[in-house]
Amino acid sequence: MAEESDEHMINASEAELAGEDSDCKEERNFVMNIHNPGEYPLVINNIRKVYPGEEKKVAVKSFCLAIRPGETFGLLGPNGAGKTTIISMLTGLYPPTAGDASVAGFGILDNIDQVHMNMGVCPQFDLLWPELTVRAHLLFYARMRGVPGNLEEETVERAISEVYLTNFKDFKARQLSGGMKRRLSVAIALVGDPKIVFLDEPTTGLDPENRRQLWDILTESRGKRAMVLTTHSMEEADVLCNRIGNQNIPTLLIINYVL
Repeated sequence: MAEESDEHMINASEAELAGEDSDCKEERNFVMNIHNPGEYPLVINNIRKVYPGEEKKVAVKSFCLAIRPGETFGLLGPNGAGKTTIISMLTGLYPPTAGDASVAGFGILDNIDQVHMNMGVCPQFDLLWPELTVRAHLLFYARMRGVPGNLEEETVERAISEVYLTNFKDFKARQLSGGMKRRLSVAIALVGDPKIVFLDEPTTGLDPENRRQLWDILTESRGKRAMVLTTHSMEEADVLCNRIGNQNIPTLLIINYVL
């Protein structure tokens, strides 16, 4: 009985998937029939996360999603729904309990170095070096993403311009306001034109003016690169996204809703 229980925790059961919306099933079937993952910026195939312990916590249940080139996908859900856990697995921070995913055709289980080269991440909270300037931050990440030396300056200047920080490029991170730091974090995610960009609640804690400015930045980037945006706000998803996914606790479901 114990072995059966453990197997149930590792793999999603039919009962767990029974409540899926028809659009969710359609997306799952679409993912299952992808023959060349390299044609998509991101393919998530039945990824699952169970945290160990006396009472095993299922954080993500058999999540399937394919992101099309140039698409901005909004992943909705309240705190604790598993949005950040999904991003953490895709970026290699946490290993999935089951399932797999690929970024630009590179698997997260066996080729994470190439995955990192093809993705950009804006975390919930800014991870900046206080003594580095805006330009130095972006130059560092451009090199990390393999931007050729002769294109570094052009790439960095373009990223700075995209987030309206041209007049502040020589400011150190500690000198920036909260809104500017958030825009720098977005620029770090965008620099070097990665195949997929993850924006984990990018407007959290911002005042209405800075939130609207960040929306303008992301709207201008829409269509140029594939993005996954996690948010609490239906309004934000409506403004920024081409498709919306809804997370029902404790089961994660995708609603293939085209705006």
